[in-house]
Amino acid sequence: MLDNLAESLYEEPTARLRNESITKIRSEGFIISSDPFFGPNHVMPNGYFVFRERGIVGNSLRGYEAHFTDENGNELITDGPSPIIFSNSESGWSVIVHDYVPGPGPGDFNYSFTDESRAIDEVIKYLKGTHEKFKERQSAHENIQT
Repeated sequence: MLDNLAESLYEEPTARLRNESITKIRSEGFIISSDPFFGPNHVMPNGYFVFRERGIVGNSLRGYEAHFTDENGNELITDGPSPIIFSNSESGWSVIVHDYVPGPGPGDFNYSFTDESRAIDEVIKYLKGTHEKFKERQSAHENIQT
């Protein structure tokens, strides 16, 4: 059993987002690279950051600012946490927001999905919809700001 566990830790996941999923995220105005940010042996294998640039309609936190670089080398700013979507060891997808260190903190989460399209919908809902975990994070952020 331990041999199988050790082998599974070093297996290289091959799951990458389908082009249709990347296109769907981009059609919402969000930024995602064509290739994963994290490699296949990272703790978030083949993980993609999804950013909502400041000024794009969606969920934001007053006074929050994080800088990122898109795949074309443009320096951009977001005013809200950015989810990561990655292939998980259960042959599915995980969506994670982990903004607090060491965490987890208010609004941090790690949800798993067996269906890629459901994971994509979760990312979009977090960035622009009504999302319980974003509301939790927003409430904690407002308490810190006052």
